[in-house]
Amino acid sequence: MSEHDNNSPATEDKQENLDQLIGRLETIVERLEREEMPLEESLELFRNGMDLLKRGNKRLEDVEKEVMVLVGDDEEEALDPHNGEEW
Repeated sequence: MSEHDNNSPATEDKQENLDQLIGRLETIVERLEREEMPLEESLELFRNGMDLLKRGNKRLEDVEKEVMVLVGDDEEEALDPHNGEEW
């Protein structure tokens, strides 16, 4: 099994980690929206949420770079489902 297979451990770990980041971020947002809490606690949750957001964006950027490398010279064709044709 190659490291680029959809079911490879590396892919599963990356996806699971991204899913975990998103889940934790959603939990923070829900708590901030519904709970009454001291300002300091709200600020700490907000900081944690911003950190999760940055880490998630970084993971997405890394995946995008990997896709661009895999697509290579066929990048424009692969990204244009209509191959330049007008609808």
